[in-house]
Amino acid sequence: MKKSGSARSNENISFPTAVAAIFYYYRTNRYSIHALAGAVEAAPQLMGIPLFFPEAYGSALMCLDNVLKTCRHAVFLISVHTIQAVQVRFIIRKVRQLYGERVTILAGGAHVTGLPEDILRAGADIACIGEGERVVVEVLDSINRGSKWKNVKGIAYIGDDRDVVFTGQEDNICLDEYPGIAAGHRKYGPLEITRGCVHGCAYCQASYIFGRTLRHRSVNNIIEAEQIMFSRGLTSFRAVTPDAFMYGSTDGITINYPQIELLLSELYRILKPRGKIFFGTFPSEVRPENVNNKTVGMIKKYTDNDNLVIGAQTGSGRMLELCRRGHTVSDVINAVKTTVTAGLTPNVDFIFGLPEETEKDIDDTLKVIDDIVQLGARVHAHTFMPLPQTPFAKYPTGIIVPKVQALINRLTAKGVLYGEWMHQRKV
Repeated sequence: MKKSGSARSNENISFPTAVAAIFYYYRTNRYSIHALAGAVEAAPQLMGIPLFFPEAYGSALMCLDNVLKTCRHAVFLISVHTIQAVQVRFIIRKVRQLYGERVTILAGGAHVTGLPEDILRAGADIACIGEGERVVVEVLDSINRGSKWKNVKGIAYIGDDRDVVFTGQEDNICLDEYPGIAAGHRKYGPLEITRGCVHGCAYCQASYIFGRTLRHRSVNNIIEAEQIMFSRGLTSFRAVTPDAFMYGSTDGITINYPQIELLLSELYRILKPRGKIFFGTFPSEVRPENVNNKTVGMIKKYTDNDNLVIGAQTGSGRMLELCRRGHTVSDVINAVKTTVTAGLTPNVDFIFGLPEETEKDIDDTLKVIDDIVQLGARVHAHTFMPLPQTPFAKYPTGIIVPKVQALINRLTAKGVLYGEWMHQRKV
């Protein structure tokens, strides 16, 4: 690449602004949309811009039809994971075909950040590279004022010479400067408490999109958001984070026990006895080397967990090194034992079909899986997907070999294996 307000329905109403924003509201992408819509709600210069959240292709087109009857222009915002790329390309082409230049298509998310040209060539006007909160606010503001969005930093677009132009990246955001929820439109749920990851695992985009320096939402900010949600009837707290036990860590490796306990105790103070607290479980996880008596003890003391999601990914020591995981097989076994002893179920992530796996690597993984299932663990199964911008991006989608398929069938029948592995292997 070259360098370089609020309406709740799709009804035909008179809008106070020249532009409206339509967020394509995937079920699997909704947490990202909450953060982006919250950033728009919090921006004084965008007060009064109507926001819409159609949940399916057909309703998105109906929404655009209605909006464009009254509003001069619409911005169609769509977030993309690699597994959704084929579907999103179709949607973008159709929106462009039907509405032409009356709609600006702004795409973002992990797939777009790693491979912006893929979505831009399909017809998107703007690819958001990296974090979206600031970009979405600045693009909407530019369009609403009738100025040029090509001056916004952190985006890519197709230039006059048909090359992809990148406008340059600004500094990473401070999470406390954005609410993380869109309370004005009742769009809230699990709250992102940490962004970034120091480990740079070869299959994962987190470090490559958000950087290797951890940024944490402050306890006060988290409690403020949770109080809003609690007052609206959402009585359960869940966190979005690469590793719940790294909350408050300054180096991304050393556990900050006092900060974790402060967060959990404050959540306990405002949520109990009516609410529930879940930490280190869906939609986040914990790394195995951080599972110990002290961290699990805090889970037992403050939360309503009945499980922990533990990232193992493979049972082969050689593959752990190749994946740049930074922990050992023994760490996985010890984490499972500690979790079971505490009376919790370990839900352990494994990725099948990893690049450069040998027969021995597969056999080692199958043995570890059998061992931890005997200890009381469940397996959260994935098929390897090559993600843009990662060291493993060049490899093909993983293959489920017969011996792995046999294990999957056996454990699924016992109710101790679950996941999206079948869907992922079609990518």
